Amino acid sequence: MNPTLHGIGDVVAYVPYSLGYVPDGLVLVGMCDCRVGVIARLDRPPPTEAADAARCIAEKVSRSSPDDVIVLCYDDFGPVGRLFCGELRARLRVCGADVSHLVDIRSGACWRAEQCGCGNCPREWAPVPPAAGVAPVAERVLRGVAPVAHRSDLEHRFELRHPEVAAAVEACIGSSPGLGEGTAFVLPRVLLDTVAVHTLPVTVLAGATVAVSSVQVRDEILSWLMPDFMSGELGPVSGPVDPHHLGLPPVRLRELEPFTDPVELVTGRLEEWIGCIPTARSVPVLVLLAGISWTVGSGVIASMALDHALRLEPGYRLARLMATAVAAGLRPVRPEGRPA
Repeated sequence: MNPTLHGIGDVVAYVPYSLGYVPDGLVLVGMCDCRVGVIARLDRPPPTEAADAARCIAEKVSRSSPDDVIVLCYDDFGPVGRLFCGELRARLRVCGADVSHLVDIRSGACWRAEQCGCGNCPREWAPVPPAAGVAPVAERVLRGVAPVAHRSDLEHRFELRHPEVAAAVEACIGSSPGLGEGTAFVLPRVLLDTVAVHTLPVTVLAGATVAVSSVQVRDEILSWLMPDFMSGELGPVSGPVDPHHLGLPPVRLRELEPFTDPVELVTGRLEEWIGCIPTARSVPVLVLLAGISWTVGSGVIASMALDHALRLEPGYRLARLMATAVAAGLRPVRPEGRPA
């Protein structure tokens, strides 16, 4: 379910939490019935490349069929930004969308509308609304979660953080050839338990890591993480992954749970898992993280996870396929809402 936002101030407050960092350059937000459809960030193109950049980004944004596009400019539009926005507006109109707002944002703290299509936005500098008052991110704010200052600060999410645990996992895998047999029981502990992933028994971490190295198990977990894209049903109870142990997909629970975000919880546990297993064995988990991130529109995390996966294993076909789709601005759901 895409978040509903009320007013441009909410959009300005929401974007850094959606991306995970305070962006720079230009950010395009495609809206559908007041819901965020797509968020795309890009550097300011040089004047000679403004038309090509506008065409490329308009094609990506238009795939989500927005009825409204908001352009956020971090730290001064300038003549280059205005030139790009003029080209973008022309390209989007061809696709049936329009740019309703051009918004200046200064230091992530103040904002004003250079162009306003609603008549309610400030034309002088005003504070960005408190994120705690924006429903889709309020729970994260209350837990003390905040966007990092730069995109590069997200890199730690994909790196080894508990080398001692990883060494123990590797030793366990090497000495226990039958580890993957308890898949239905170890995977829920890694994906859904409330204790920190790195504190789980080494046999559980090793078993789950071996399990997702199987293409069948990996794809069944992806179908749970991406129910609108992968097969709508997990395997039978007798299969490698028991759907009764995993429960409803987190993106479905997100629509039912008003106080916590199941998607964020599972995403966080996947990141923890990556941080406490041998780096060479983390590629399937990176793909799982990319899958759920891509599903909920977090293209930044998805693309970074896939970059790491392909650096470790350049021939990993699913990672390469997903990376191509993410780079093209595709979304993992059919327009008619049926599983792809």
